[in-house]
Amino acid sequence: MFQMPFMRRSLEESVDFWNSEPSEDSDRAAAQRGLVTDGDMSYFRGGVLLCTCVFNPVMQAWVPALYTWILKQDAEHHRPHFRLISQQIVSYVQSQKMQFQDHYLLHVR
Repeated sequence: MFQMPFMRRSLEESVDFWNSEPSEDSDRAAAQRGLVTDGDMSYFRGGVLLCTCVFNPVMQAWVPALYTWILKQDAEHHRPHFRLISQQIVSYVQSQKMQFQDHYLLHVR
């Protein structure tokens, strides 16, 4: 797994954004909440590079929050990636004394 401090901050800023009041364009705001995960199997022959992105409201763009190299393409090898992202979100919500909401852990709505 690979995550730079900027990527972690982007994840935390996204959680803050998800917790904020809906904007005037609520459909667009809803589309910018949650996590988007995709894997690239075309470049690497023996596995998949998994990437989870979050919407960065400052940059107005989707940015990576975590990369994971996965050699085998089964559920057991994907779990650590999603577990780490979920743990980081829950930890941040607790540290900020926010009320946890289920949609904080949603992927691709």
